[in-house]
Amino acid sequence: MASSKSYKEFEKLMKEIVILNGIGGKIMWDQETYMPKAGMETASEQMALIDSQVHKIITSRKMGRLIEELEREYKNLDEYQRANLREMKWRRERDIKVPPKLIKEMSKASVKGYEVWKKAKKRSDFSYFEPQLKKIIDLDIKYAKYIDPDRNSYEVLIEDYEPFIGIREIKKIFADLGRGIVPLLKKIEESDVDFKKDFLKRKYSKEKQFEFCKYIVREMGYDFGRGRLDETVHPFTMGISPFDVRITIEFDEHDPTKSIFSAIHEGGHGIYGQGLPKDHMFELVGLSRSLGVHESQSRLYENNIGRSKEFWEHFFPKLKKTFPKQLRRYDVEDFHKIVNEVKRTPIRIYADELTYNLHILVRFEIENEVINKKIEVREIPELWSEKMEEYLGIKPKNDREGALQDVHWSNGMGYFPTYTIGSVLAAQIFEKLRDVMHIEDKIRNGEFQGVKRWLNENIHQKGSLYETGELIKRATGKKLSAKDFLKYVKRKYGEIYGI
Repeated sequence: MASSKSYKEFEKLMKEIVILNGIGGKIMWDQETYMPKAGMETASEQMALIDSQVHKIITSRKMGRLIEELEREYKNLDEYQRANLREMKWRRERDIKVPPKLIKEMSKASVKGYEVWKKAKKRSDFSYFEPQLKKIIDLDIKYAKYIDPDRNSYEVLIEDYEPFIGIREIKKIFADLGRGIVPLLKKIEESDVDFKKDFLKRKYSKEKQFEFCKYIVREMGYDFGRGRLDETVHPFTMGISPFDVRITIEFDEHDPTKSIFSAIHEGGHGIYGQGLPKDHMFELVGLSRSLGVHESQSRLYENNIGRSKEFWEHFFPKLKKTFPKQLRRYDVEDFHKIVNEVKRTPIRIYADELTYNLHILVRFEIENEVINKKIEVREIPELWSEKMEEYLGIKPKNDREGALQDVHWSNGMGYFPTYTIGSVLAAQIFEKLRDVMHIEDKIRNGEFQGVKRWLNENIHQKGSLYETGELIKRATGKKLSAKDFLKYVKRKYGEIYGI
């Protein structure tokens, strides 16, 4: 392990970057939860200053000098130090091409974008969001062109969220999923399996939903001593450090499954954040690998674990005790079917595991087209409707149900493909867990510590030690592929629908 003067200086700068980003995370969490409406003006300046300062440190001459010196000392570095050097060099090579003024503009546009998006969604009026979204997208394009004017700008943007999986590989995953999902969907739609759903006509206290959600994520392994659960417009997780990871959910007083599954999903994110290596929390290697990997943890808990029959064999008695009148006619078999019903819905976050990736494909294609200037921003709602009809056979009734349903575009484009990467990786991890432990029995008995321990050791505590492909290979023994996802859904839905 190198303990040279150069590495100590490098480590100090790296710590400043991580701390500044953590402060920015707190501001973003505040904005999306309890910040007063007028607080946006202050928040935008605060975020601009933080992002500018991080950019200044990364692109400084001092950082450049330290990277050169550490490359000469490379053979004396341990694997964590080499990973820190790799991550910093990758960031610097991108950031040094981008003017500081643009970083500040992007930061301010993002903060304002969230507030404008909230109002536009409430009004169900895309035209209200359009000018701000156009500004965000124009800045995104400028940013991508500064980094590499000769490449697909959308691929450059994706790399900010998933650095090591290219657009070709993403397109292949979508193609493989399409070939497997479409015929399975056809068989399911021809099935006559019955789903009892009159429980949706009843009312479920928000307070009781909140307590049940807290109970379920605590049982999963989320530590409330290092986190908290709050309500928001669009569920999200904010990981500030392994000692401070906050999750949020939304409620529907006539459908408790919405809060429950947003809690399980965000709880998966939260467990990952709390499981990151504490000894390296002020280093780049101590951060989560990527949003694709992050989504694999939330999708694993939400779907592969949380929608399994074994999960509800353990949790349904508690849910029924929480809402005895509303669920008196239901048993675990009924509930398991309900939470796995395949249906064409316009809303992504309520989509089943099969149609979910078609929702992501709609966004992936729209983002690619608008970033590469094949369509105008004002054309997004119309194109959205066309693609929803093409891939899912439905059209949104309004903008709230359509192009305004997700918060992500207020922060720029490139995020959405990570959801499909996450779903595919989650299935690979689940298959591995079936090999190394009797995971179905563990889930049925509420023994989540063994699952969490394996994830901690093989995914969480690795942080950014490895590039995505290497992490996946080490954890599952396989390259990223849609094969395990397709095997998983065929097995699962074959049982539910008798096909």
